[in-house]
Amino acid sequence: MYGLSECRTTEAAVRELVGRRPFVLSRASFLGVGAYAAHWTGDNGATFDQLAMSIPGVLGIGLAGIPMGGADICGFQVGANKGLSRAGGHPGSLCHLPMQRGACRAAIQPIPRHLDSLSSSSRKQCRLGAVSTGAPHDLLHPRACPAPATQGDTTPELCARWISLGAFYPFSRDHSDLHASYQELYRWPEVESAGKKALGMRYRLLPYLYSAFHAAHASGAPVMRPLWLNFPADPRTHQNDRQFMVGDALLVSPVLRQGADSVEAYFPHGTWHSLWDDGVVVEAGREGKSVTLRAPVGDIPLHMLGGTALWMQQSALTTAEVKRSPLTAVVALPAVIRPDMMLTTLGGSSKGSSADGPVTLITASMYNDGGEELEVGNSLCNFLTLQATISLSPAPVAEVTLLFGRPSTQPAGAATSRGGSSAEADCEPLDDVAVAAQHEERIEWPEFGGLEVLGWQLPVEGLSVEVVRRADSCGQLSVVQRLALPSDAVGSRPGGGGLHLDLSSLRHRLECPYGLRLAWRAGRSAALDAA
Repeated sequence: MYGLSECRTTEAAVRELVGRRPFVLSRASFLGVGAYAAHWTGDNGATFDQLAMSIPGVLGIGLAGIPMGGADICGFQVGANKGLSRAGGHPGSLCHLPMQRGACRAAIQPIPRHLDSLSSSSRKQCRLGAVSTGAPHDLLHPRACPAPATQGDTTPELCARWISLGAFYPFSRDHSDLHASYQELYRWPEVESAGKKALGMRYRLLPYLYSAFHAAHASGAPVMRPLWLNFPADPRTHQNDRQFMVGDALLVSPVLRQGADSVEAYFPHGTWHSLWDDGVVVEAGREGKSVTLRAPVGDIPLHMLGGTALWMQQSALTTAEVKRSPLTAVVALPAVIRPDMMLTTLGGSSKGSSADGPVTLITASMYNDGGEELEVGNSLCNFLTLQATISLSPAPVAEVTLLFGRPSTQPAGAATSRGGSSAEADCEPLDDVAVAAQHEERIEWPEFGGLEVLGWQLPVEGLSVEVVRRADSCGQLSVVQRLALPSDAVGSRPGGGGLHLDLSSLRHRLECPYGLRLAWRAGRSAALDAA
């Protein structure tokens, strides 16, 4: 309760004195702290066991209602009793008293530092305990207690694995004890490389993470989640504390064993696309399956669930630079679409196809604001909602719309509606231009850099990009402008994992309330012509 009171008081003081959104970090906590402060797991050790334990530790913080939680990356403390012998402990010393054994062993270090890390109450208890056993001076000697196995400072391998994992904690911080060795990421080449890769991906995912924090604010759903929270019906997720989800879309599968260069990862039902540029796709089917993934030091498997979408920007040295960089929408298909799968529909035959073939609808929303205002925004211009519609019959076609407003304000199927007015009597006209003009502070949105569709492995024809706005409440769209596309807009994602539409040369800045509509159809491929 005291920790909660501290956080509330500090948060209120910062609000009043600074007039901007506070950031408060507290180790003391109680239920309700998540509304005021971030929290971390406390003083961990530089060991692989502690690396593994950080996952359930941070998951627990999120489940307790504190969205921004983390652990000290690379390990905070040097191992207890570093460099001291197990021999020589006094048989009657305090370390043989069960109630104080853990505290004293953690505190015993070479004189004069060993008592400094204890609170005043613990220090008093230790001294009283030593006196009561008739050994008042033993506690002040390095050999006062038998030392556990030496743990020591962090190692390059441990630190590299930890930053690869810790980059996906909601609160990500490399932090160590005053008495531990230096462990900045740049001190070892392999750690520097691992940090650049993992933190680079974290910065690219900042719009997704920021939106996940807004969802936590609105619904209480953790940012970092145990698998069972997203897949409660799958019993194989219920005791899995070696992997975790970030939001709805991303699965992180870290290496947690020293010396290992692979990890046994479990994938719940569905199709999982690697977010790295390696083109790896895991088809887990309806039952889910375990897969051994190669992951040398510096790599961490990161997969996106098919049927979801998210937002990315470009990596940079500061969050301010990231926020100004072009925005890319990423859509992951629930199944990979290959040319050999489309012979019946693209080859001119109707065998196995239907005019009412399968249609996939994928939606996602991004939240954006100025970053420092005190109140969370709730306007039309704070949200950008993506709707992707993929139809496979009679021929694969796709349409993706980006419209301002909450997902709840976008009618289902809005992505398939073409311009013009609706004849439906219950459709009300919308004037989003007037609504956007009512907002006192203009919300800055970046340029639109393009679109990636993971799992689309067909050629593309007839690509069009239009600036649109909502015309009525039923989802009809009015076309404001048709954009001229560069000749090299269509390409493949690095690694061959899907379609990449590069629109960065258009330099089109997103501006509320004007959205975008992208549409294309599948073209013929050389493989298909040969067949």
